[in-house]
Amino acid sequence: MDIKGLVEKIVPEMDSADKVYGLFKSLNYPESKILDPTYKRRIEEFDFAKEEREKLKDIYTVFNYDGKLQILLIEAKSLSVHSVRYLTKHLSGRYLRFLLILTTDYKEYTFVFPEFERIEEGKHKLKLTRLNLDRNQPYHTDLLTISNIALRGDEEDWKDIWKRWKDAFSVEKVTDSFFEDYKNAFFEIRKTFEKQKIPVKNSHELSQQFLNRLMFLYFISKKRWLNDDSKFIKWYWDRYREEKRKGNAKDNTFYEDYLKMLFLEAFNNKYSHPHYHPKDVEKILAAAPYLNGGLFHRNELDDLPFSISDSLFEKVFSFFEKYNFTIREDIPLDIEVAVDPQMIGYVYESLSNVAEEIYERQDLGIFYTPTIEVDFMCRRSLVEYLNNHFAGTGSNFSLSRGVGGVFPPLEKPPTEIPPLEKGGEGGFGKDWIYRLLFDEDKKEVAEYISKNNLWYRLEEALDNLAVVDPACGSGAFLVGMLHVLAELYRLIYSHINREMTEFELKKKVIGNSLYGVDVMPWAVHSAELRLWLQLIIEEDIPYEQRKLFPLLPNLNLKLRVGDSLVQEVGGISLHVRDSRLSPSLKRKLTSLKTEKEKYFNNDPTAKFKNHESLLQEELRIFGEILDDKIINLQKEIQGIEGEKRKLQIEMFKDSEKESEKQKNLFEEQIKAKGTEIEHLRETRRKIQSPEKKPFIWDIDFAEIFGDKGGFDIVIGNPPYVRQEKIAPPNKLKAEVMLEDKREYKDKLLSSIQVHYPFVKKLDKKSDYYIYFYFHGLSLLNDKGTFCFITSNSWLDVGYGKDLQEFLLKYCHIKAVYDNEAKRSFEHADVNTIIALFGSPLSRVDRGVSSPLSRGVGGVFWPALSETARFVMFKDAFDKVINTKNLLAIEKTEAIQKTESYRVYPVKQEALLEEGWEQPEEESEESGVSSQKSEEKNSPLSRGVGGVSDLPPLAKGGKGGFSLLKEKFLTGKYEGNKWGGKYLRAPDIFFTILEKGAHLIDKMSNYFDGERYLNTGGADGFFIVTEVIPQKNGLFKIRNDATVKKKENVFSGLIEEKYLIPTIKDYVKKDKKIVIDGFDAYCLVIDEKPATIKKTYAYEYIKWGENQGYHHRSVTKSQKPWYKPTRQMLHSSQILVPRSFYDRHVIHYNPNNYLSLRFYRLHLKRGSTPLLIAFLNTTYISLFLETLGNKSLGQGVLDFFMADFLNLRIPIILDEALLKPFEEFKKRNLRPLLDELGINPALPIREQKPNPLPDRKALDDIIFDILGLTEDERNEVYWAVCELVKNRLEKARSV
Repeated sequence: MDIKGLVEKIVPEMDSADKVYGLFKSLNYPESKILDPTYKRRIEEFDFAKEEREKLKDIYTVFNYDGKLQILLIEAKSLSVHSVRYLTKHLSGRYLRFLLILTTDYKEYTFVFPEFERIEEGKHKLKLTRLNLDRNQPYHTDLLTISNIALRGDEEDWKDIWKRWKDAFSVEKVTDSFFEDYKNAFFEIRKTFEKQKIPVKNSHELSQQFLNRLMFLYFISKKRWLNDDSKFIKWYWDRYREEKRKGNAKDNTFYEDYLKMLFLEAFNNKYSHPHYHPKDVEKILAAAPYLNGGLFHRNELDDLPFSISDSLFEKVFSFFEKYNFTIREDIPLDIEVAVDPQMIGYVYESLSNVAEEIYERQDLGIFYTPTIEVDFMCRRSLVEYLNNHFAGTGSNFSLSRGVGGVFPPLEKPPTEIPPLEKGGEGGFGKDWIYRLLFDEDKKEVAEYISKNNLWYRLEEALDNLAVVDPACGSGAFLVGMLHVLAELYRLIYSHINREMTEFELKKKVIGNSLYGVDVMPWAVHSAELRLWLQLIIEEDIPYEQRKLFPLLPNLNLKLRVGDSLVQEVGGISLHVRDSRLSPSLKRKLTSLKTEKEKYFNNDPTAKFKNHESLLQEELRIFGEILDDKIINLQKEIQGIEGEKRKLQIEMFKDSEKESEKQKNLFEEQIKAKGTEIEHLRETRRKIQSPEKKPFIWDIDFAEIFGDKGGFDIVIGNPPYVRQEKIAPPNKLKAEVMLEDKREYKDKLLSSIQVHYPFVKKLDKKSDYYIYFYFHGLSLLNDKGTFCFITSNSWLDVGYGKDLQEFLLKYCHIKAVYDNEAKRSFEHADVNTIIALFGSPLSRVDRGVSSPLSRGVGGVFWPALSETARFVMFKDAFDKVINTKNLLAIEKTEAIQKTESYRVYPVKQEALLEEGWEQPEEESEESGVSSQKSEEKNSPLSRGVGGVSDLPPLAKGGKGGFSLLKEKFLTGKYEGNKWGGKYLRAPDIFFTILEKGAHLIDKMSNYFDGERYLNTGGADGFFIVTEVIPQKNGLFKIRNDATVKKKENVFSGLIEEKYLIPTIKDYVKKDKKIVIDGFDAYCLVIDEKPATIKKTYAYEYIKWGENQGYHHRSVTKSQKPWYKPTRQMLHSSQILVPRSFYDRHVIHYNPNNYLSLRFYRLHLKRGSTPLLIAFLNTTYISLFLETLGNKSLGQGVLDFFMADFLNLRIPIILDEALLKPFEEFKKRNLRPLLDELGINPALPIREQKPNPLPDRKALDDIIFDILGLTEDERNEVYWAVCELVKNRLEKARSV
């Protein structure tokens, strides 16, 4: 019998300690190391705490491998989650490696596999992986896990057995298996609905809703709230089939008559007692818990004309029954081998990604954030929040954002800018806050808080916290924040003797602090589901409470469905956030907040009994806010008109020119405020009806903005969608036109300008998540904290420069965290960073100048004095994130390298200067540009993306307030390679820049660049590979590209003159620098249509039309559609690959073949062979690896043409390079580590570089000119090898 079959037979009979011993004998564990089952250990020898010791009956050592590896069996009187963790932790101090099995009755078992993760020298944290096994009803996955710990006979020592355990207790295996099964079930259900004529979008969402409801049913069954049965669904299905056999139920009515009744009636406390339900079913459904909430409310999907057959349900049921479900979500150090509510997140990710066929914008945009990263981001954000809360004011100078907080008209600006945050005052320094959030053992920090009487202040800080995820998806960050906040509250309550159940505690956290928004309704329902499950994990809620009162809080005012970015009412973009409200309005907002809390808690005293009436109240109060703002603006206009009249009276005192200038300024202010009044009145007219109102931050969360000016923490993982895929959300792909995309992108920009008028433009190539950065920052209050995990591309690519500039000028870039060892997202071809920023601080009042910017109409740049920190972790997050490392990173003012991380602190002013480009016509001698140049390039006429935001008096006016130097008076910010320079760059990179400073030049001075040949999806027409020369200038071709039917294959003649030799995959086989052959032809017909009608080529064109090639992205906009693109009409002798993998080769194309997938370089000066020799040195490899774009997760190094041309490096063109290059260019180039004599399987720095002779000869010429020492040359080789190895290994890390 195979092991799995043996386990299936043994486990149900495992009713004693003897049988447990027998299990391991059957799993091939050596009998010589299995102990006598009659021998019991003395409980006293383990020195357990008294309360835990009293819970134990017996302890057995089942297996002992030379004292290095043990299997322990503990029989207990009672067990709790806390007891399991305590016993495991206590035993871990005694045993190096072990497997623990716990039981109270030999019916249910808990297998515990503990691991230690090193925090720092001498300190480790304990991670538990648990398997809960019911021997009478074992799940398929449970039996599989037990089977996988069987020995195979090839184990050499105890370490191999331990590795077997580690692999067997892999939660990922269960997750991946469930993931695949779920998708298969989903597609089958969706296909069924489509066959029933349900539109594809509705079929998609209906399938999600059905599976979500069913999955919730499995989770809720674990609480035994249905028939006191953890396998209620199986019982319910069997009961229906029994009724069907008796003739009391019709075929294919299980969904309609049983499941639907449970979902829409019983769970809503509206069970109708239909006559066809047998008495036992009727009794159970009548007693079902009252699960109010969006998931089980009847909606438009429920009313669609669909049916679910019994055979389809049988398939879905069989899939679900294979898996053990647990309602406890894993946290980083406590994991169960089962399907937990996090799976809702994985499912959400999966279904979002397959939805790209329906929704244009979905293009692999949503990825579920792993628990480790979520936990770190939540804790790190809370460090900043608590530090801001406990910090003193730091200064009486108030920096404020957006509309609020400008100086009174006659107030003088300060002479210096205070630090944006002064942490650590008020008795609770940042060191202790870090320890509170990141220490596993909180004993010392608790003693400190008690000593300083800070528990109540800490409670108050948490009570006032408001956290939002503006792209909440399935709620990963909301659940993560719930875990951390509940942990903090438990600690607080244990020290102030306050009692609160887990249910009430988590309900309080959700009600007080957590908010979320997502554009997809089913995503919001998934988030609701996960938060509800969190509430009921530990709680044994009495039947009466489950039945008589709604069990779940109303989350539909906390989690909203809507577009977080485009905020429009009737075509008007909204922004009325202002904490400067009248006392009466503030009282109304406080009352609204109270009523929302009552509604959330299902309080019978609530004034508003339903969602709709509360929405109406939101609109009413928002209307009053608009009226209040209109009145205030009218008063301000009256005040300015009074100042203007006063000026006219006193005009004789001042020069006519100055008075005229001041008069114009007053008129500008009056006009701007008048425009704003009209804007507010129009908005007022548009918001009469709640059902017509889309989601609007200012209305839906009016109490947050009115009470505290915004959220305390904005956290999340926004969608990653390439610019060409950005489209109106929820609009069907088939309905999206090019104009829709353009209009939506214009709205995205307009919605940013509402908050930041000085942002005049954003790069058209900006990824979707860039807009989330700007909007997320606008949601913060003045002391808020921003934390996102996104693609790292904005650090290095061109479209990131506008965001970089904004951050440098207005936000404290507290940290950018990267990880060179492990990717965060398994299913995304993207590398990510975690960004932590302070709240934006600016001085713009809807574009009207304030006294800080009188005369220039701009704002000052308050963040330039701050220090940005770029942190590269060298191991997986869970191994390097700890209090010691984070405190060291926080405190360092210089570059610091350890075995766990490297941190690079740099002043934001220095970063701005480094990316600042001066106009070319600027005088080298004086350093000052001409008047014409200054007007053209000055930030006074441009700013972020093109508008004025230069500080006033920056040119040195009397008593001038100026943080900036003259270096910023002309020119503009062009972006910088933050990822390359500050996260990945090795030290030798900076040494080279220093030693070669006199040789630094821009690549664009030597080349013009051109993009690669792109047919827009029509390669199958233009590129031909099967070609046989014929006589009379003809070729015979065969083309079966993208052809599904044999009869559609093209086979015929075509004129030779139309086929141009092309490089397709040639360089994949031949790795030489010199391209001396080709492997394809490109069809190039550069003639008028009338001249080719009688050619063979014309027949081929007709074939192309039959295959639909004339409707591809490029061809559909051309006339004629087959017209050659510019890149088809010429080539270049220097070809640069679009991406690199394990080697860097810049190709020489002496025959000027056309090429796919290569950028073209066109020489401006110098000789082609000399430049190609230089570009193929290891020296250039260092710059490519350091400054290239590593945002793609599959390990590819991208280098965009614009970035290549903008490289400013020491350029060394010495004729001596040509001699070694003659040999070098003739051979196939190996992977770079091979070229340098480095074995990737061994530690790189323990090997002496041994480059191939021709490469070394080439490199030595460069190194000699730079004056590099022998050690520095080795450092170049080591650094390049590490960068390549880390890039490739990170791609393979998940």
